[in-house]
Amino acid sequence: MIDKDKIKKESIDELAKLRQRINELEKVKKEYKKTERTFKETESRLQCILSSMVDLVFAFDKDGRFIFYHSPELDALYMPPEKFIGKKHSEVMPLHMHEKFEEAFKKVQKGEIVEYTYWIEIKDRVRWFTVKLSPLFFDHEFAGSVAVAREVTEKKQVEEELEIYREQLENLVEERTAQLKAANKQLQMKIIEHREANLEKDKLIKTIETAREAINITTADGKIIYTNSAMDELFGYNKGELGGKYPSILNVDPQAELVTAQIMDQIEEEGYWEGEIHNKKKDGTKFLTYARISALKDKGGKILNFLSTQHDITERKRMEEALRVYDVE
Repeated sequence: MIDKDKIKKESIDELAKLRQRINELEKVKKEYKKTERTFKETESRLQCILSSMVDLVFAFDKDGRFIFYHSPELDALYMPPEKFIGKKHSEVMPLHMHEKFEEAFKKVQKGEIVEYTYWIEIKDRVRWFTVKLSPLFFDHEFAGSVAVAREVTEKKQVEEELEIYREQLENLVEERTAQLKAANKQLQMKIIEHREANLEKDKLIKTIETAREAINITTADGKIIYTNSAMDELFGYNKGELGGKYPSILNVDPQAELVTAQIMDQIEEEGYWEGEIHNKKKDGTKFLTYARISALKDKGGKILNFLSTQHDITERKRMEEALRVYDVE
């Protein structure tokens, strides 16, 4: 005989369990919808973030296959997405990039973040990119990687131009350094020559200064720039007192201008003049000197200075006159 009460009780229990299961499913459904909304919101935020990025983003699975991409412009992609999504890097990218990616991917599998640079030709134009490849882990297991690539073509071009400028600058510096070394060598030689010339000049000045003859040097226009001690003593002047003056202040010849013109004519023809000159000392005493005036010229024949040597012949002339009178008598 069927126990109706027992069956009824079991039915009520089953119904209660069913209602409980329905409530649980309703809760799961609500959680799913909530999760779905959150996921959509997260995806929307992610898309907003990605759309604001100027970088390229690629996601790879654990075997190195492309599973996601983001590009601000399709022109930045080596090929259309449908040709590389789902394929390995080595199946679609140029050969020269394989080694770099494989090496980086091995490090990423170990949890490292890797950065490297590569170039790729897109539409007959070489473009440069830097990449940061980061690992993705789920439940502590490697699940793939994300690559963020930034174009650095302009930076690379600037670097290459700077490198060219640097090389040009280095060459210019080397060339200038060589010129400076050569100039310095020439300068050192000139210093040595100048030093030797000064030594010779000092010797000459000492010789002139100790000479018994009166010596003076003038500029090309006749202004006195040097007199030796004998010259100063002969004419009764102190050292340097005649500097800047013209020899005409020493001359008492009534036809001084004519004599000077004759002297200059002969110097131009023969390079020197010699003869007697009527002079006067600082105190006005008149006396006679025998002088030799020579022109000092540069290599081109231009007159730079005049050198004059004189000695007093007053006493000798007086004796000659006395002897001539004696002979006549």
